[in-house]
Amino acid sequence: MTHTPEPFSISKVECPVCGCINEYADIRPMSYRDEGTDTDFMPLGRVWHNAAYQTCDPLWFFMATCVKCFYTRELNAEFKGWSQDATFRAYRQAVIREKHLAASARQNGMVPFLGSHIDAVKYPTESAIIKFVLGIYDELTTDHTSSLNVGRYFLRTAWLFRSQGTPVETRGGGTAALLKRLRATVSCADHALRGYDSTVGDLKTVFETDIASMLKDTTEAPLRDQPEVVLKEIAASIAALHRAHSELTEVCDRVELALPADGSSGSAFHTFASFGQFLLKAKQLWNDVPANEQEALVRACEYYRKSYETGSDIKEGVPQVQAAYLIGELARRTGDFETAERYFDAMLQVGGRLANSGTENASTVNRTRKLLELGRDQARLNKHERAALNREGR
Repeated sequence: MTHTPEPFSISKVECPVCGCINEYADIRPMSYRDEGTDTDFMPLGRVWHNAAYQTCDPLWFFMATCVKCFYTRELNAEFKGWSQDATFRAYRQAVIREKHLAASARQNGMVPFLGSHIDAVKYPTESAIIKFVLGIYDELTTDHTSSLNVGRYFLRTAWLFRSQGTPVETRGGGTAALLKRLRATVSCADHALRGYDSTVGDLKTVFETDIASMLKDTTEAPLRDQPEVVLKEIAASIAALHRAHSELTEVCDRVELALPADGSSGSAFHTFASFGQFLLKAKQLWNDVPANEQEALVRACEYYRKSYETGSDIKEGVPQVQAAYLIGELARRTGDFETAERYFDAMLQVGGRLANSGTENASTVNRTRKLLELGRDQARLNKHERAALNREGR
């Protein structure tokens, strides 16, 4: 009988924050294969070579959380070798240690609340989601935040929500239906506010870089100064709207926690009626905690866009084409059809030039053409969904 090797090795890593020696399960290369992907690149049809692990999700082992202080990083070569990185130890470690220890020592804080509920044996998927949230928090609190990494982590959090099967929001029951409408309404309001804020920012840039230079020699002072005054008033109004929306979100979270659970509310998580209710409690401690797949996708799209538009971390060529496609697809999945159309158009233009440049090797051309085919399909779907929504709104 042929012996199938274990798919895991053990990596011992000292925590750069508290010094605790942690042991992490590290997946050996070629331990499983994926037979396909969803349109946002979520792996599908996974098959482990050792059938005993068929129910395991590799994302359960993606992040490494310290068992003592809950500091969390992606389990990769960079993290495993941090102690040999002189630059990290000299310029980054002390700041990371100070910020994380302050957060973990905070009474009733988000870090200890999330970390103390990790139980990878009893709640493997839920614990993996918690680790991703902790990893996002630690990435955002560093002075070298990678928007690309934050986007990647939010996207994989969304995949974990999706892997749990039928989400709570779509199951039967009066309470579940009410919660679905409540979450959808709050999400739409948040999306609309972010979109308006972004558009006003673009308008401000136009005035500051283009129109201001055209008006600098005008003798009509009111005409020269009025745009700046109006934009400042709008900025103050948007800030007030953000504060009001944050308060509204907190109210909605408290309402959801107060509503009686029904048979569709999911399995209990520790002392909470469901994992969803646990996340709503965590969201009161840190508003960036995603309570469901949709919220995670919205944030993933936001940070991928930030990385793409600033040119940080995303290389030219296939990675740029893939990122533009992914932003379009995430925007489509979250109902932002205008942004989706803009990024699908961008990826088709950039990808078309790359595929037809005549300077790339066959592998790059083939990968690009597959992305272009997928992009065209999803761009058509985006137009159909946008048209359907417009018809419903009449």
